[in-house]
Amino acid sequence: MMNFRMTKQRKAILKLLDTSNKALNVDDIAMLLDDKAINLSTIYRSLDLFLNDDLIKKILLHKVPYYYLNRHSNEHYFVCEKCHQLMALPCFHDHITLLAKQENFEVSAHEMIVYGLCVNCR
Repeated sequence: MMNFRMTKQRKAILKLLDTSNKALNVDDIAMLLDDKAINLSTIYRSLDLFLNDDLIKKILLHKVPYYYLNRHSNEHYFVCEKCHQLMALPCFHDHITLLAKQENFEVSAHEMIVYGLCVNCR
């Protein structure tokens, strides 16, 4: 359940994050939005609402926050530190479960992000 009103501007931002194959920073979002009337403060406020409602995730690349849609699954990504492309990584759920069991730890969720350079940026 969303704790905010879904405006046309917020829908546009979410749709952009949903269709992007890479994590986007605020400047990327502003540049890529079809509606140039959406200002930076609206983007920042919307991203904060989405983060609080767990609709999106945030990662830091070179101290800059980048955002991507939370698909509400165990998330595993390679993230290119140069072009910010997100590449799906196979889930290691069985291995994580085994390690947790060895440590008498109960896992509720997990995510993994591996940073590096993609083939195009090397």
